[in-house]
Amino acid sequence: ADVVGVTTRSAAKKEQAQTTADQSETETEEETDDTDNRKPLELESTTDRVLPHHLDITRLIEEQRKDPEIRKNSSKCFPVKRRPKEKIKMNNSIVRVIDDPQSDLFVIKPIDGKGLGMFAKCDIQCGTVIVCEKPLMKFPSYSSSILLEEIYNKLDLETKRRIRFLLASQTRTHPLVSICNTNSIPLAHDSKEKGLFYYISMVNHSCESNTFWIWFDYDNKQEMKLIADRRIKAGEELVCSYIERFHLRERRHEILQNTWLFKCQCDICERHEKDKKFDEQWASYSKDQDFILECDSNPPQECVEKFLKSFKFVQEHYHNSLLQMFLLHFCILLPCCILKQWYNVVKYSRKAICLGEIIYDDDYERYLIPIKEIIEAKVPKEYRTGLEKYFK
Repeated sequence: ADVVGVTTRSAAKKEQAQTTADQSETETEEETDDTDNRKPLELESTTDRVLPHHLDITRLIEEQRKDPEIRKNSSKCFPVKRRPKEKIKMNNSIVRVIDDPQSDLFVIKPIDGKGLGMFAKCDIQCGTVIVCEKPLMKFPSYSSSILLEEIYNKLDLETKRRIRFLLASQTRTHPLVSICNTNSIPLAHDSKEKGLFYYISMVNHSCESNTFWIWFDYDNKQEMKLIADRRIKAGEELVCSYIERFHLRERRHEILQNTWLFKCQCDICERHEKDKKFDEQWASYSKDQDFILECDSNPPQECVEKFLKSFKFVQEHYHNSLLQMFLLHFCILLPCCILKQWYNVVKYSRKAICLGEIIYDDDYERYLIPIKEIIEAKVPKEYRTGLEKYFK
């Protein structure tokens, strides 16, 4: 009898619990019907560990308008240090706060359809260092999201905030990967390492750039410098080419679209669309420069001819570029030595040294070493008059 009583009471309890659960489910369904059919914030499935900074910011903002609880949680994921800074309202209604660069040379301003851009505050002379920045973060090229997270998590809070500020064009990929792919710059030519920079990342692309950047790594200094490639007028936007400048227009657009998801509409691209002959002439400059560099296997006289052709092209069609003129005068030294044109070797060496001193400033002596080696190995002593002072 006792067993039967216990069994009966147990069955009654189960029945009562089931009734309570059904009532609770019914009440939940009624509450859901009264709401505006909100959906909880969902994160995309990923094999990586989901951290707060992985949240989709656009979707988070949409949910914030509906759910005060999500708004409350988001402040924990994205802590903001409140400082007196310039606030810029973007077209997508997101308020982005820019750190004041405190520079007399440039200012950061919003541009319709481009986000942010860097503009000259005053007239800037050719060769002027506009920005000098240490990297926010360095990482190997083609890093995985896991490796990037490991590097990112070791950074201080202020550096992380600056990295999260940077815009990302590849919104469907891992957020940190997208930021790095969109804004990173190789630290040197053919370098296997890249860096993220705050202000330099705000420089927009143009196929006819008026600036260029160079990585400096000497005397325990590691910094990227943005340098004026020509004279820049006050109010002019500071732009730099993200890619090899001297491709055909179609190839340039292909690279830009695949990597940064935009189509360049600079004056050069518009001209190349109408003038295919000039487009081909533009692309031939890079081929001629490669030909000169391979002077060991190419006729030296042809190298000289291509140098003169390239020199004229840069003067007439590429704003007498500081960087391109330096490269040309450096490249032509060996062909002139092979031809024993000592007067030209000395003349072009002096020009390369002067341009190199403007570009590399305190570090220019290190970049004179290849020129010095060519002069000492190839040029007879009687023709070196006036060059010794550069190699002390």
